[in-house]
Amino acid sequence: GNTLNDSELLAKMFASKNGKIIRNLWDGNIEGHNNDDSSADMALANHLAYWTNGDFTRIHNLMWQSALARDKWTKHPTYLAMTIEKAVASTTNTTPIVPTQTKEIQKETVTLEHVELGNKKSWWIENANGTKSLKHKILAEEVLKDFFIVRYPTAHSDLYYYNKKKGIYEQDTSGRQINAIIRSKDDLSRSQVKEVHEYLADMSPVVNSIAQDYIAVENGLLNLSTFELEPFNPGVFLIKKIPTAYNPYAYNEFVQNTLNKVTENHEPSIRNIEEMFACVMYPEVLVPKMFYLYGRTAHNGKSSVLNMIHETFDNKGGNISAVSPQRLATNNFAGSSMYGKLANIVDDQPDQVIQDSGLLKTIITGGRIEIERKGKDSETVKMSTVCITASNFYPNFRESGNQLNRRLHIIPFEHNFSNDPDCISDKETMEILKSQSAREYVLKLAVTALKRMLSAENIAQDNLTKNEKSIEAAQSFAEYSDPLADYFFEFDKDYFENHAGSRVLQDYENWCKDNRVAYPLGTRRFKEAVCNQYDMEWKTKKIKINGQWKSVKGFKAK
Repeated sequence: GNTLNDSELLAKMFASKNGKIIRNLWDGNIEGHNNDDSSADMALANHLAYWTNGDFTRIHNLMWQSALARDKWTKHPTYLAMTIEKAVASTTNTTPIVPTQTKEIQKETVTLEHVELGNKKSWWIENANGTKSLKHKILAEEVLKDFFIVRYPTAHSDLYYYNKKKGIYEQDTSGRQINAIIRSKDDLSRSQVKEVHEYLADMSPVVNSIAQDYIAVENGLLNLSTFELEPFNPGVFLIKKIPTAYNPYAYNEFVQNTLNKVTENHEPSIRNIEEMFACVMYPEVLVPKMFYLYGRTAHNGKSSVLNMIHETFDNKGGNISAVSPQRLATNNFAGSSMYGKLANIVDDQPDQVIQDSGLLKTIITGGRIEIERKGKDSETVKMSTVCITASNFYPNFRESGNQLNRRLHIIPFEHNFSNDPDCISDKETMEILKSQSAREYVLKLAVTALKRMLSAENIAQDNLTKNEKSIEAAQSFAEYSDPLADYFFEFDKDYFENHAGSRVLQDYENWCKDNRVAYPLGTRRFKEAVCNQYDMEWKTKKIKINGQWKSVKGFKAK
């Protein structure tokens, strides 16, 4: 038979009985097909299948040379492949022309996205009547080969997909992103997309935890073992990215001067602020404490330090929540607002009573809490959100005691910028803190502090540099928040030994009324407090009542 190149083949086609129809299709004229692109594609593919002896590769190349070629073929490469396959399958009479040997389809032109034509792995099967049916499960398997889709943190949680542009996994709460991924594989109906999506939900692997050895920053993955930058990698499961580039040589004079001033050049306090930055960056709970920025005066620089965190770690939004302790104690959905965030920052905490601190303690220590989302089942999740609060008041917890005091790390802010001749306006401060130089320097300080904390050299308990000002502030807070400090100042050990327990409880009740104590301790908690304070126990003892020795219940020295 004859061997014709593409030009010769086209000339022969255009000169044939149907040549005018073929020529119109080749030139992109689809009027003869009711201006329906898909119908015209099918018609040209049928003609080419006849004239090329059903050579799939050659038909594919010629289709791309025609004026019918368009963006849809690139976005949905399987559409063109299936059109050609259908044309080849339906063409029985072919010309005796031997096609020329053609080059393989260039990958940059089109990718067939795992469609193995005539192979059982293709997600379309041909029915006896010539129609095709979609194999949803096979398409779902192909999607999982080409895209990284997982469930986190449980098999019942939302799907996450790897966003190549950002280098991290993103939650697909609405399902739209996964649907778009499915549609990128083929032209499918809404119901077909939905069914493939359901298969993906069942087949996607479950990831239980965030990668602990990497942090995603603007310019790559920071390896926490080597502290070197590495390229983004879908094998590292991270769902948060710090929108600032890591520059180990960064420096910003304004940031450093501000840290020096707000701490009155107190080195341990500067170190503690840098360590707070590191905790925000670190994927797990590094310090099981709430950072409490405490300043007795206004204009003491707390907000500037908080703005450093906001601009460096969250200038694009989504990484930081702002749930107050009061709201956490009263709102079922507040915990879900904090879940997955790098930090929860409350600026200007009011002097209001925090009724219940149990949930707050669990979050601070990285425990598991039950979160509720509107319209969804509740689930138990592990928290890793750093809690940071700034206030001109000590926190006002209804509950008191050492268990709570241990969960606070108070950093005093003592500088008064109102008296500072070099003080600039809030607007100017914000402009500087938004700059690349300032943000990169804050991130560098965080990384340097993290290196120090993970090496654990010269670091006190809880990975924080020992700070005598913080210790002093904690003692003041303990005295301020202890509802029995004033009570024990008035009632010594002899009083408890010499009185019946019933009399002591009544006296305490009267004392609370006289001193306007809003939340007196219950009987059990009161007994525990007295026993701990004076090393006593609640037992039967003998005391003199009206000149007579009587056995009564009360406090007795151990």
